[in-house]
Amino acid sequence: MAGETRIHFLNVGHGDCTVIKHPSGRITVIDTSNAEEVDKAVIDRKLGIDVRKQLIYRQYRESGLSERRALAKAGVTLELTNPVEFIKKAYPGQSIFRYIQTHPEMDHMRGLEAIRDRIGITNFWDTKNHRNCSTSESDRADWEAYQQLRTSDKVKHFTRGDRRIYFGADDEAGNGVGDSLEILSPSDALLKDCDSGEDAGDWNNMSFVIRLTHGPITAIFGGDAGTRAWNDILATYPDKLKCSILKASHHGRESGYVPHALDAMKPFISALSIGEDCEHEAYEQYKSYSKHVWSTYERGDITLTLDGTSTIGHSFSRPV
Repeated sequence: MAGETRIHFLNVGHGDCTVIKHPSGRITVIDTSNAEEVDKAVIDRKLGIDVRKQLIYRQYRESGLSERRALAKAGVTLELTNPVEFIKKAYPGQSIFRYIQTHPEMDHMRGLEAIRDRIGITNFWDTKNHRNCSTSESDRADWEAYQQLRTSDKVKHFTRGDRRIYFGADDEAGNGVGDSLEILSPSDALLKDCDSGEDAGDWNNMSFVIRLTHGPITAIFGGDAGTRAWNDILATYPDKLKCSILKASHHGRESGYVPHALDAMKPFISALSIGEDCEHEAYEQYKSYSKHVWSTYERGDITLTLDGTSTIGHSFSRPV
């Protein structure tokens, strides 16, 4: 197989953003988080009992700055990655061929407006859903960008089993190669039930779960899929889920940890996208199934390189 695949799991705190550069040259982005929102527990710990820092932080927050930038004004720097800045530096001049919004939750779409306006999106994958979201002032622009994109001619509504040009390994595209992607979930039935059926409002279990293949290496990106989604996937692929790389569901929290699914996948590498003070992370549990469990909090940006052999190259932006 000519060319290489590069997978970047970005260090965005409690949130998700995966950037994939395919051998075709096209770029896929799965979810985004602008790394500007910070958990309250982290803010309290970083500011401590320093009254001056607390005052500066509050003043800048009231002036409209994001939590991260207000902390910086107070002298507190967080080592997080802004997806727009990362993409513009790593792949200058390129737009995003395929942006996949796994499901309609703000921790998976903060920064969407900036990606749309500063980089550009050719195809926008979205689950058909009827969610109405009451957002904070800081989230409103990204929610509105989501509404604009999902009603534009860029939107693609795919479910399990769909194949399109540029999409799968067997799709003959403009340069003769597809991007080897497959949708494991949701099925049409699961999506409908989580949106408006018996489990209406179960946004996590309607999440896209995507499988990528490059030579002998497979990677599964779990979105926020929970037990119900994984059971549905296992019913369809009972013995064909083994993978080399897993982007852990729900960032690596216990709510996305499904032992029987992990037993079927047996990933060599599990990547967790968690921030500081994540009290519900399942780091130790994943170690029972994976040779390597790497979190963005500890490693920073995680980059995996696939060259068509069984070797997986890796690098981290934070020294270990």
